[in-house]
Amino acid sequence: MWALDLDAIGIRSNVRGRNGLTLVELSFVIALIAVAFLIASRWTLRSRTDQRQAACLANLKAIAAATLRYEHTVGYLPPGMIWSVGAGRGGDESSLVTGAGGLLAILPYLERVAAYSAVNFEVPIHTPQNVTVCGWDVAASFSCPADTAYAASEIEDRLMPGGREGGTHRVSKSNYAFVAGPWVTNTWKIPGVGSGERSSYPEVVRNQLGLFNVHSRIRIADVSDGTSNTVMVGERSLQALPETARRDAFWWFSGNHGDTLMTTLFPPFAPGSGYPAEIAALAASAQHENAVQFAFADGSVRKITIDPLDVPRAKPVAVPRQKVPHIQGFVTPDVEVDILGPDPFWDTVFRLRSGTRFTVLQQLSTRDGEGPTSSGGY
Repeated sequence: MWALDLDAIGIRSNVRGRNGLTLVELSFVIALIAVAFLIASRWTLRSRTDQRQAACLANLKAIAAATLRYEHTVGYLPPGMIWSVGAGRGGDESSLVTGAGGLLAILPYLERVAAYSAVNFEVPIHTPQNVTVCGWDVAASFSCPADTAYAASEIEDRLMPGGREGGTHRVSKSNYAFVAGPWVTNTWKIPGVGSGERSSYPEVVRNQLGLFNVHSRIRIADVSDGTSNTVMVGERSLQALPETARRDAFWWFSGNHGDTLMTTLFPPFAPGSGYPAEIAALAASAQHENAVQFAFADGSVRKITIDPLDVPRAKPVAVPRQKVPHIQGFVTPDVEVDILGPDPFWDTVFRLRSGTRFTVLQQLSTRDGEGPTSSGGY
């Protein structure tokens, strides 16, 4: 028998002599690993982004469903806010303090009956009696995981009616707010306060075009635009706000504009868009790749893409006759105001300038105006 001499033909000797990769081969392997890592990182990032967006969508769907169940049970949608009367104050509008918002009203329909029962509705919501409520951890229901700036604030006790000097209390936030429509109106109607209602109350109420507002009681039957064409709840991002505006914005229990009421007067914006702090909390803001999610009155949730040109076109304009800057103190160039009484805070109504028209989102935020006939185009 004869044997094949592997050494003689160079096979075994080559195998034995090759103790490692060449520099070219090593570089190729490293490049392959780097590409694989980059692909995996992008996939992981996309997966996390999709998960955060899905969680936000689920929150909006739950809020919308709870709101519609409230309307079915009570007969009207939860008021955006009802002004409260501060204890020991006079019987005029100076006695009015921050009232509870719509998120509190729908707690039982979010399976939070025990939490709802813990709220003392006999006193204003932002008072020592409800200080625990103000600081509840509501992130699971009312925060968007994509908002990296989401956090509770520490507020001085002296800023609440009946609060003491020197202490602080926790205030939790909500990324979600009920849509008031295109106008930022404000009024009151409370028996025992003054004549019972603000003199401009009827006109201001007529100027409330959305589903939720101060002292509103809107029914789904009042929506003539169609529930699939009417936005109900939108999202905002603390990350998109100037840092100076974050502490006093998005209070989950308050019905104030900038807390759980929002407006479409100003278009949705992305972080860094340059909105001034005075109005940044009033508008929808992006958390999902330049798009904002809205829950509609039919319970669906859809995205509306942000046009980066909208913000400069809607540059805020100061309203004449405003004594102090506040929520009615700014409009967009295509809007005019009438001040129906001595105090612009209570007596301001809005209208479009001649020759202008609502944006698509503004149309979607009205319940009985000229709105789109389908979901196309937004």
